[in-house]
Amino acid sequence: MPPPLAVLPLKRLWTGEMTNERIAAEMARYKPEVILLPNDSREVPFQELLEANYRMVYQDDKLRLYADSTTVRRADSAQRRVVRRPQSAEDSNR
Repeated sequence: MPPPLAVLPLKRLWTGEMTNERIAAEMARYKPEVILLPNDSREVPFQELLEANYRMVYQDDKLRLYADSTTVRRADSAQRRVVRRPQSAEDSNR
């Protein structure tokens, strides 16, 4: 995530230094691999980008984590390549 978007204090929005339009433009420009958002019902200024290019990969009562499609594919591929070592007799006795 580029530093200008890593953390957005409300003061940057209140002062006009950062606007919803700029947030949306910066998100489209940088296309971060993952996006962590509070789990609330508010839409974000980059909602269209989020819905078109990201998938929610984790959610709890406080947070939502989105990953872009390339990152999700890489994770899925890596998970399939994981070779589970055979269980030895010593492991079975534990």
